Amino acid sequence: MNNLIAKVFEIPGKIEAEQYSDMFGVEIENTTDLGGGSNIGYTNGGDYVDYKLKVLSDLEYDIKLIVAAESNSGRVTFYSLSSEKSQTELLTMLLPITSGWQNWQTVSGRINLEKGEYTLRMKIINGDFNLNWIDISYKDSDGDGVNDQLDECPNSLSDVVDDKGCELDPIPLNTFNIEVNSETCNSSNNGSIVINSSIQDDFIASLNQNISTQKQFNSKTSFENLSSGIYDLCIALFEFPKVKQCFTVRVKQPSEFSVSSFVNTVNSTISFDLKGASKYFIKLNDKHYTTEKRSIELPITKEINEIEISTNIECQGVYRETLRVENNIKIYPNPVEDGNLNINLGFFKETKSVIQIFDIAGNLIYTIQSNDSIDVDFSSFPKGVYILKIIKGESIFNYKVIK
Repeated sequence: MNNLIAKVFEIPGKIEAEQYSDMFGVEIENTTDLGGGSNIGYTNGGDYVDYKLKVLSDLEYDIKLIVAAESNSGRVTFYSLSSEKSQTELLTMLLPITSGWQNWQTVSGRINLEKGEYTLRMKIINGDFNLNWIDISYKDSDGDGVNDQLDECPNSLSDVVDDKGCELDPIPLNTFNIEVNSETCNSSNNGSIVINSSIQDDFIASLNQNISTQKQFNSKTSFENLSSGIYDLCIALFEFPKVKQCFTVRVKQPSEFSVSSFVNTVNSTISFDLKGASKYFIKLNDKHYTTEKRSIELPITKEINEIEISTNIECQGVYRETLRVENNIKIYPNPVEDGNLNINLGFFKETKSVIQIFDIAGNLIYTIQSNDSIDVDFSSFPKGVYILKIIKGESIFNYKVIK
């Protein structure tokens, strides 16, 4: 029976007996061996099973079969099959009697396999046994992943070794400069990670978050169109992937664009505290300002002020505010003695205000136009009650002043 979607087993590795690519005569049944699953059984002389292999190295491997047989000793011969189905005999193994169809024992041998992809056939010479799995491996005394037959450095303290089993030098510190660019706007998915190497070599960079992405490079590469979040970044030598440096990288979202304002009534200014960008464009009434600072103080000369503030990040939108500043005209001291009467006209100074003083009889005794605070000399005025009239734009304000 031919299995059209047969598994390819990588060697060194373990082969589950029931996952054959082709067979003749055998049957599959449940096993009570550790781990459960299935085994092949009902074997007879002349039966066979085929397994597709991908052998990584030309080596003599250790081969182990876990088998069970109630009363007869089995015997099998292994062959390699070429694409033309020609057979090359590799190994014959005798199988023990285990006194039970599910009493499992391990039998070992040595087998020479060539590197490449091909079919391994196990032909049954004497049957009446069950087979659970086949393990094909090699001896690796220092645990570095290199067969002792090839290991030129048999006492390696690390598994970061070359194909001869000798430890590899690590990538020097500070080899990589990693530049992280945040998203320009929330959920814009346009963040990026740029990697620059100070040395030329064949590297492979792996970026992992929900999915893994890899890029091969020599001195520079980048990952684009990233959403905000935390990423695991590992950069390895392409030839020796275990030689690597790993980093935790965070792609940020921009800060929220925010504006807070404060009016200083003493010196007629408004201050803005700005957050969320590197450059700000301010329109205050009909005047325009640009700043890269996070705070700025600007003069105000109107009672009603139209404010628009935007940033160099278009998607952050525009902050708009209409700010009304009360015309806090201040008159002091009142009563006034022989000194000056100070008249503070408040904020609205773009046009001149008319200031008039009348005596109690209604006679105009003083007049002036000004768009700033003034002092009126009361030393020559007789004692009494006076009316101060201020015409400011379309508004008229009257005050009683006593000397």
